[in-house]
Amino acid sequence: MKFCVAAPLEATKKGIFILSTALIVFVAISNSLQWHMEEFWGASKAFFVEKWAYIYYNFGYENFFVMYILGTSIYGLVVYTFINMLFGFVDVTGRPQIFKKYKIQDTKNFPVDPAKYKKCLQVVTFNSLLIGPLFLVVSSPIAYWRGLNCGYQLPTFPQVICQLIVFTVSVETGFYYMHRLFHHRSLYSRIHKIHHEWTAPISLASVYCHPIEHFCCNIFPIMLGPIILGTWFSNHLSAVWLWVAIAIVNTTFSHCGYHLPFLSSPEGHDFHHSKFNQNFGVLGILDRLHGTDNVFVNSIEHKRHFILLGLSSAKELVPDDKKMAMD
Repeated sequence: MKFCVAAPLEATKKGIFILSTALIVFVAISNSLQWHMEEFWGASKAFFVEKWAYIYYNFGYENFFVMYILGTSIYGLVVYTFINMLFGFVDVTGRPQIFKKYKIQDTKNFPVDPAKYKKCLQVVTFNSLLIGPLFLVVSSPIAYWRGLNCGYQLPTFPQVICQLIVFTVSVETGFYYMHRLFHHRSLYSRIHKIHHEWTAPISLASVYCHPIEHFCCNIFPIMLGPIILGTWFSNHLSAVWLWVAIAIVNTTFSHCGYHLPFLSSPEGHDFHHSKFNQNFGVLGILDRLHGTDNVFVNSIEHKRHFILLGLSSAKELVPDDKKMAMD
């Protein structure tokens, strides 16, 4: 693994800038955001309590391992299947045609080659049904020892927010360094190259990878935060399930290949699949610190890396002048 060490002072300055900016923005909106979210939480609490009580008393009453292993496996699989069925229809059929204008690499995989999609589906099914549950089985004694709570009492809104903050920091750290490790030449050709067969990714390819990579690079960073947190902030399995859903949706959007209106931009990770040595992280913070986004920040894709607030595509809003000149 090769790090950018030529300018540690510059990396430190970048880190301070990012963290201080985030702090200022958080302070500016926290009061208003907390008020609105607490209103929503309070209004919907009865719904969540009812659903959790049903799960708790019918499936996992006083059985941590059933809730942690079986419950998390089924929940994650349902979320992943649902969202990928939506993108899968577009990928396989190439319909509706309007999606093509939002395709980042619009000359590839629209529609996807059926044989290639079938192979992807087979690998994804194996990873989802076997490797994911295997990780939960292996990690369950540690999670139990750390005091992960799966009891009847749900956490409060501030406690959930604190948990999600810890989970976010841990996944950015864990995924970035694991991802870079798997890009080392001794591991890339044997393991990670499988994932990069998709130079123009689709949503299903988010877990198209070697089983070892899925265990270490995909699942481990997601579950690292809940295990580290232990009993702090009333760490609760319901918040972990919320976090799992967020992580699955995020990785699906990051790989989907479509920069769609009102959704997070996948330009950064799509760029990683096309260039291989850029944008290893989730949030981009560690990429900025380590200088592993230098090519990306000077690219046309970076200029398009924002949330679309209208129906125009990123390519329409930020045209590639060089490409237009060549045409």
